Parts: sequence; structure tokens; C-alpha cells
Amino acid sequence: MKTKIFIAVLSVLVATFAIAGNPFKKAVQNTTVDDIKKVADLIDMSFGDGPDGPFKVSPSKSEKPVLIIQNDTDRTITVTTKGPTSKTFVVKSNKTESAKMESGDYHFTASAPETKGCEGDAGLDKFKEYKWVFYIKK
Repeated sequence: MKTKIFIAVLSVLVATFAIAGNPFKKAVQNTTVDDIKKVADLIDMSFGDGPDGPFKVSPSKSEKPVLIIQNDTDRTITVTTKGPTSKTFVVKSNKTESAKMESGDYHFTASAPETKGCEGDAGLDKFKEYKWVFYIKK
């Protein structure tokens, strides 16, 4: 899988530099395999496209919605909520953080080192638990 990504990224770089011509000749000569690997290793985080965004929703006994951020990656992630409850979760590798939130509409952003990050909107309702699990596809 990484080999296919590497070849695809390399092909795009070569095509870009070939079209651009001489101004980029020096850049092509100075581009290393490690540089290309860094681009290929960027993780594409997705907010999700369902009505609940990236969340797995289940019933809760709490009147206030419960937001759970589970980090199954090898890096620290940061998730920020903006809405009735504004909060920033900083979750270390293989840890979980949770908080009771106010019901309502939220804007979420998530980021981690060497990822593209993601953002999106979702509503949190009473008596529900929202779990967002982060992992790295290999």
C-alpha cells in the first residue's frame, strides 16, 4: 500500500515539475525519497459524512450529551469544540478523554502532527453518548 502511495506521489511530483519547466529543475534535483515519503505519510483524517459526523452514537443515562475522544494512534491529537460548550481535548496516544457537554450544534476540528486534520459540524442531543475513535490506516 505504501509503495502505491509513494509511486502516485512521485508521479504527481514528476508531472508537476515536467510541466513547470526549468524554474523547478533545481527543486527536482534536491527532492529526496525522504521528502516524498513525508508527503505520502500524511494521514488523511475524515470528519465523516453521516448525520452524526464521525461519531458512534449510543444511549446514555446522562441528560447532558457525553463526548468521548478515543486516541488509538501513535501521536497526540487535539480536538476542539465550538458551540454551547467550547472545549479543547488534548489526548495522548492510546488514551481516552470524555466530557459532559450541553445539547446543541457544534463545530469540531481535529488535528495531529503529520496529518491533514479535519473539521465539520454535528449536533449533540440529550441522553446520548458520542464516541470519536482516531486511528491510523495502514
